Amino acid sequence: MHNGEVRGAYLEGLQLFFEDYVRESGDNEVYSVLQPFYAFRGVVVANPLFYPDLTIEKRKTIFRFIQNILDAKRFEPEKVNEYLG
Repeated sequence: MHNGEVRGAYLEGLQLFFEDYVRESGDNEVYSVLQPFYAFRGVVVANPLFYPDLTIEKRKTIFRFIQNILDAKRFEPEKVNEYLG
């Protein structure tokens, strides 16, 4: 929200979450089914009713993320910033 990218502890947390989740659950397919969830979540976050303080530019970034994530065959946590661009 403030930096225009996922970095630092947020990026590390995202990567660690998926590494731990897949290792513990054995659910390697999660990367192939996350796109609809992230698209829905993106639409909610981009909605001014729920997040009125977001700028138009941030909303555009969220919609780019939605488009890019829906175009991806698999979600790859290490590419999260590419999905934003």
